[in-house]
Amino acid sequence: MKRYFLLTCFTLIAVAVVACNFKKATSKQDIVCDKTYALCTSAQCIPNPNNPTEAICFCEVLEGKSFGHTACNKRDPFIDHLGVKHIISTFSFEQFSTKKCMTCPSGKTWSDCLDQPCTVDPLDSSKAICACKIVRTGEYQTFGGNCDSSTCDTGFWSGATVDANATSTKSLMKTLNLQESPTTFCSE
Repeated sequence: MKRYFLLTCFTLIAVAVVACNFKKATSKQDIVCDKTYALCTSAQCIPNPNNPTEAICFCEVLEGKSFGHTACNKRDPFIDHLGVKHIISTFSFEQFSTKKCMTCPSGKTWSDCLDQPCTVDPLDSSKAICACKIVRTGEYQTFGGNCDSSTCDTGFWSGATVDANATSTKSLMKTLNLQESPTTFCSE
């Protein structure tokens, strides 16, 4: 009986430890890093012909503070064995002075580029090609489309849900000590 009791206690403790570690591993943290990154906030994307769940997005390469859920040490740029530079796509305010935020309705296809892998264009180091997740549900916001809502149907824009956009904006505002959001919205 004592052996059964000890085995049961050990099993319960093991399950609790695994559950705690799983929760830590799956919870998203808001992390702002200062390094090279790809910015896809206004990127137009195309479906990847080899993967129906992925879009290929054409983004900018920038340096500075940006928001993501990936730890800063995991966002370090690296050069592979072919001499190609790889970076991660994150979020920043860099395009906010020249682009407005457009909201597209649920049911339109868009691309989620946050924390996705990118390759720096070997012919133009200011550009990156990113592999982003295709999303087919939920209202989303993008800085692409030049406020032309008809492009929500055809753009495959890189975007974020309204909640995700608000969260990332708040985190960056806090880090940059901004009292007011730099976001300008398209007139509805």
